[in-house]
Amino acid sequence: MPNHRTPDTCSGCQVELHDLNWFPGDRRKSKKMCKRCTTQAYKARRQENPQYWRDATRASNWKLRLGVLAAYGNACQCCGETEQAFLTIDHVNNDGKQHRAAVRGGSNGVYRWLRDRGYPKDGFQLLCRNCNWAKYTEGQCPHSIARQQIII
Repeated sequence: MPNHRTPDTCSGCQVELHDLNWFPGDRRKSKKMCKRCTTQAYKARRQENPQYWRDATRASNWKLRLGVLAAYGNACQCCGETEQAFLTIDHVNNDGKQHRAAVRGGSNGVYRWLRDRGYPKDGFQLLCRNCNWAKYTEGQCPHSIARQQIII
């Protein structure tokens, strides 16, 4: 028996739904709204309770950050600092500016990029902000200079 199913239409504006105007995730959920109506509904929900969405976003970003810190050892690779507020990702090859511009989204964009690629160890390390700043301004952290002098 042939399928005489009528095309799906948006429940908001009644436009016919096809691949170009319907989010793939919405097709899986059988949501019958075009991209424009879905975006409008999303914006309306955010405007109804902006504090909830700010808190939810902040919590999600913090969880993402904690995952990155855990994946890279929860301690500065130079001095051993473990206070999470002080820890940051260091681009070993000093290409952080270019990387942040490429991935967009600031530090959270970098964290998502690292997470999505399985937290690559090559080219990234965890440093405290002091060690990272010293590496940036002086080319080397005072802790590593002191360790080299002790070895010599």
